[in-house]
Amino acid sequence: MLSIEKILLRVLASLDRTPTAYILFQKQPSATVNIYSDASFMSKHSVRPQIGFVFLYGNSPIIWKSRQDKHRVTSIHVAEAYALNDASKYMDTIFNLFELF
Repeated sequence: MLSIEKILLRVLASLDRTPTAYILFQKQPSATVNIYSDASFMSKHSVRPQIGFVFLYGNSPIIWKSRQDKHRVTSIHVAEAYALNDASKYMDTIFNLFELF
């Protein structure tokens, strides 16, 4: 699990590399955090699945990740489970971050 400090440092480093980008965060009582994950089984070029997820606050993405998994899988269901597991590693950190605001 990533700590809040590590996530904030990554965000600040990203903003430092792109000085024209900015983040406007406004807490909205009616907004919710939705998490979506997806995976591809395999392609003709690789037997390892592509997995990813996105966390949305309201309609705005706040964190996302996509990568080729290191495991070989035998079904799409296993690939989807890896994608969910990847997203779950960030859940506590993101929800704790919202407690700060």
